[in-house]
Amino acid sequence: MRQLMYNQNFSTIIDEPISYWKTIEEVPITILEDIEKQIGNQILQDEKTKAFYCPNCTNPLDDHLFCTNCKQSYKSSTSYQPICLVNIEKIKEFKKSYDYLTFQVVDQEVLLYTFQVNVQYSNKLWMPYQNPRRLMDIQIKKVYHVLKNGLEILNDHSFLSYLSLEEEYDFTYFETNFYLYLDNLEELKKTTLYQYSFLWLQKDYFRRNGACLRGITYLPITFKTYEYLVKMKLYKLANSGADQITYSKNFEKTFDLSKNYYPFMKEYDLDYDEYEALQIYPTTNYELLQYIKRYQPTFYRIRLFVKPEQVLKYLKSQNLSEEYTYEYGDYLDVCLNLGFDLQDKKILFPSNFLEEHDKRFKEVSLINDKDLDKKIKAIAKTLKKYTYEDEKYMIIPASSLNSLVKESREQRNCVRIYAENIANQVCQIFFLRDKKWPNKSLVTIEVRKKKVVQARTKFNNLPSEELNMVLEKWEQTVLTQN
Repeated sequence: MRQLMYNQNFSTIIDEPISYWKTIEEVPITILEDIEKQIGNQILQDEKTKAFYCPNCTNPLDDHLFCTNCKQSYKSSTSYQPICLVNIEKIKEFKKSYDYLTFQVVDQEVLLYTFQVNVQYSNKLWMPYQNPRRLMDIQIKKVYHVLKNGLEILNDHSFLSYLSLEEEYDFTYFETNFYLYLDNLEELKKTTLYQYSFLWLQKDYFRRNGACLRGITYLPITFKTYEYLVKMKLYKLANSGADQITYSKNFEKTFDLSKNYYPFMKEYDLDYDEYEALQIYPTTNYELLQYIKRYQPTFYRIRLFVKPEQVLKYLKSQNLSEEYTYEYGDYLDVCLNLGFDLQDKKILFPSNFLEEHDKRFKEVSLINDKDLDKKIKAIAKTLKKYTYEDEKYMIIPASSLNSLVKESREQRNCVRIYAENIANQVCQIFFLRDKKWPNKSLVTIEVRKKKVVQARTKFNNLPSEELNMVLEKWEQTVLTQN
């Protein structure tokens, strides 16, 4: 425990300052050796030839990843082989910085160090005819005192609240995965802050994926769900989404998924984005899940109308790449706003997608054209003289853009695309209505040169004989007479 002590004037009792490593010379040799092992031993792979080279002397490695010059094997004892892609011909120009983390427990207090490790290659310190060799510079960057509500930065006397990260800190840095020293994680069991975090159970995960500051401070300290996810061996989910998932005693309530999906989630160790994709469309096809993840906002919007595999199949049939998933989602949004029936396969999967996509977007632009609306309203006033009425039916001109949209939505036809023709006086559109239901669409009529050239009921069907008689009488007694 930290001791209480007086300040210099003996006027106030304060906490004894925490002792921490201030220089690289104070850092235990075991940590420096691990930095050398984790970062320094990444074998080099040439971007062009894909050949492997020694990370220490840049000598070519043999088929067993053995350097005959350094007499060292770089073959990993696990299935994970750390690799650094380089242009071996320009290795002297190679410069890269890595970040490395390590915990230290001091009298129940938890410290977290970030190191900056700079790597470059040179032969200035050796004979000039030799291969360039690795130079590594290690510096202590930040020293955090981990607290329940934030991080006290000891080497610059500042404080970082977990809740104000996005406003006051580089949040990308806080979520970036760094190398982590793994051999002292068990010491965290002794602390009140980390005793239920189970970070020590995730060594293999951290070795493969690294650790981010957010995932080893804020999440395990603040959210009980983190412990639950780690125990479930859903490590990526714990480190990326423990703050987004609420623990509710059983699997179904916690994940809003059937427990049948747990083996799949565990096998592929899904991260939070993949989990969200699984919620949108439950599947055990990992490749399909990645597709849904890539276009997650789109599939969230269209999930009620079409399945992801149907979209893929349809785009393939149109000789379009999966990147057109965005355009397909936008197309369905527009169709929905225009009042189309998305249960109709012809709407969902048009024979020529690009042509239909452009047509629908043009319709939307027309509908939102205020100048076009003004023209149609002005023309409607001149067409009032063609209004017709008998005992049962009435015929009226389209009075606005909105009236065309409403007619098109109710009739399931494309009359709204006639807006420009109406404004340019190429044709006129009239509506035949039953007088009992004057606001309900019945027949849509296209007129050119005072002649009815087209009349359609719902779904572009032809009018009944009775309605045709009304149209003929209107044409003869009103249209041609004015």
